Amino acid sequence: MRKVLPILILVLVIGGIVYYYGLQGRENQDNESSGILTDERILELSQSTTELANFISSVKETPEQVVRTNSIIRKMTYSGEYNEAEVESLVNMQRMLFQEELLEHNPKEFHHIMIRSELEQWEKAELKIIGSEYLPAKYQSDDTAIVKVIFYTNDPNRDIYAQYVLVKNALDQWEIKGWMGAEPFEIVK
Repeated sequence: MRKVLPILILVLVIGGIVYYYGLQGRENQDNESSGILTDERILELSQSTTELANFISSVKETPEQVVRTNSIIRKMTYSGEYNEAEVESLVNMQRMLFQEELLEHNPKEFHHIMIRSELEQWEKAELKIIGSEYLPAKYQSDDTAIVKVIFYTNDPNRDIYAQYVLVKNALDQWEIKGWMGAEPFEIVK
């Protein structure tokens, strides 16, 4: 009996370790397959024409996914960490989330010039977007939704509150119709 007890304990410990590491591997696979977006993944997608169209199409399933993706792109664009070519790729990716009418009112060349100008001002002010949060969509109708977002900056007194209007396109996908500033609000977790 004394010989069996240590062996039994050893088997239980080894079984516990194998089980624990098995769960850890599964969690990492779940995170990858559930589409957790990282800055690196967004940058990779923004520079890949092959995967980009499929990714954008999948993101347009809900207003929250569109705003979440847009918020990550905006954070990256205004982080001061990316070169001009990378920012241009990010802005082009962001434009894929916009409604056609919005794109017509903001030609690509003009949009890029405005972003470069804003980035210069942000750099002089030493201001960066460091994160964002959003509220669940409020549906105005079956094909119109509003999502409020807070863009956190490195200066808490200059956080940006925005309200995005999203509409469904002919393919039943959500797109950004426009946005405007919003009164400060809190996100309760």
